[in-house]
Amino acid sequence: MNNRLPVWQLYSAITALVSLTLLCGCGGQSGSAPGNAGASPKRSTDTSAQVLVTHPVLLEAAIAITANTGITVAAALPDLLESRDWRPRSQFVRAMQQASLVVMNGASWEPWTSRVSLPNSRLVVTTRGFPEQLISVPDAVTHQHGPQGRHSHPGVIPSTWLSPTLLDAQIDALQSALVQQFREHREVLSRNATAWKIELQPLRRSVQQLRESSATEPPFVIADSPLFLYLMRDLGWDTLYLAGSETGPPEPEQLKKLKEIASGQPAKTPRLFLLSSQRPADFEKTATEFGLQPVRLDTGIADLQGNSIATRLAKNLEALKQALTPVR
Repeated sequence: MNNRLPVWQLYSAITALVSLTLLCGCGGQSGSAPGNAGASPKRSTDTSAQVLVTHPVLLEAAIAITANTGITVAAALPDLLESRDWRPRSQFVRAMQQASLVVMNGASWEPWTSRVSLPNSRLVVTTRGFPEQLISVPDAVTHQHGPQGRHSHPGVIPSTWLSPTLLDAQIDALQSALVQQFREHREVLSRNATAWKIELQPLRRSVQQLRESSATEPPFVIADSPLFLYLMRDLGWDTLYLAGSETGPPEPEQLKKLKEIASGQPAKTPRLFLLSSQRPADFEKTATEFGLQPVRLDTGIADLQGNSIATRLAKNLEALKQALTPVR
């Protein structure tokens, strides 16, 4: 599947929408209770751990799958939320070079890998098995973390974990690598992985149900960033996204163009504006003024309440379902 826009469509989208682009649907532990996708893991680092992980969702999965094996698992970086902007530090690079496995998301989540030397035989890039499913964007995604200020990451959208289908494939890749590396724990690892994936199965059913129920009248959707495009593709919903910051308010020119597009849609069509749960409250007010129904979605990255990825994705799907449910 080719997810890049044709040249003519790209030119049309850029000239007509300016900054909007049309595209069709960023301490070692030995595991939690097997199959428990309900406990979000701590993100402290342990440079002596056997398995180091660069993404919070994959860290949660790795800890659950290795439960009751004695295999130590830890975050590979001081802050996994900063992976796209991390500047390699010798202490953590050495730990990754010595680890039994280094588990990565891929899909542009770890751009720093081009600047460090890591043993390829021990790297587990969980999106490597489906390159044709990755979505590339022609513009940059701007965000801000810590003291580095605003910066951009053009290219592949990293948020594969928001798609239950792709997340399932990533867990398969993780399980396969763990079983191959720690053969003496094959049975426990396989059992734990199966239990963890069973908890994710309702998500795929929910996606299918929502896709089918909206097939005759799919909603008009604008997203505050391209992060939700994998999920929107699962649902079969064509989606416009707002290029620019993932967390800050949109620029005046973007709002102007957003309003123009929203006003041109039929009033009877469900008109949704997807925004990250990290967005400020006044963003919802802006969407409402444009005749859009704001729907806050979890990006699956930062979570201060300790919810599992299964719980968080389920809440996303429920929010979308409720947005399409007519008010009685």
